[in-house]
Amino acid sequence: MQLQLILEPEHEVRIEHDVVAHLPALPSVIRYFDEFSERHRSIMGISNAAVVELHYGGSTHSIRFDEFSPGLAIVLKHVLVEQFTREINAFAIACRIMSARHFSGRDIASVVLSSPETILTLWIELVSKTNATHSLIVIKAILRILCNYRIGGWSPSYSEYISKSLSLPERDKYAFLRSGKAFFSIEQEAAVVRLIDDAARSISTEPAKWTYPCWRSLKTDQACSLKIDQGKEGQGNTLGCG
Repeated sequence: MQLQLILEPEHEVRIEHDVVAHLPALPSVIRYFDEFSERHRSIMGISNAAVVELHYGGSTHSIRFDEFSPGLAIVLKHVLVEQFTREINAFAIACRIMSARHFSGRDIASVVLSSPETILTLWIELVSKTNATHSLIVIKAILRILCNYRIGGWSPSYSEYISKSLSLPERDKYAFLRSGKAFFSIEQEAAVVRLIDDAARSISTEPAKWTYPCWRSLKTDQACSLKIDQGKEGQGNTLGCG
């Protein structure tokens, strides 16, 4: 496969020699909890994996490490591990790592080979090229890897500097609301009402089709109830079907 983020040969050699050579071995197994499926999932053999699939919200999100140069792929695999230790959700991790492609190979190589003395000027240059938060967050994640393993003059003492001094662009948190796109149209509202009405009729007439345990146990004249302990000794608060 043709690499989408190609580094100049001298940069690749320096990353391999000055950075990758000083990183520890990647874990053989990475485990995380898929809240949607309510199960633990495992990522096996990440060291040699060209593609890693992460599960979140009922969907599968792929991280294509084969779209990065070999040295940079190793660095980004360490970013993936570090992000899981920070309890970042799988969808955000996939978005952040793949968003590194928004920068050129030269830009990413400059970050991986940067020092505390050169990073601020480089950061200002990168911010001028994009306001994509995910793209800039993955840059910070790369720098944290350098700090954690004391590479290129970096050390854990610079973590606060990375968090506070390398500022992300300001963005309007309510832009989506102001645009009106956050609200249903009249047609969409009608469609939701029809869906709820159809579901209510289906529960009454064909309860076997509903797989959620709460609905399976319902009779036509029965509804879910909330049972809250009123302080009686030996009883706990419960939320269930009554």
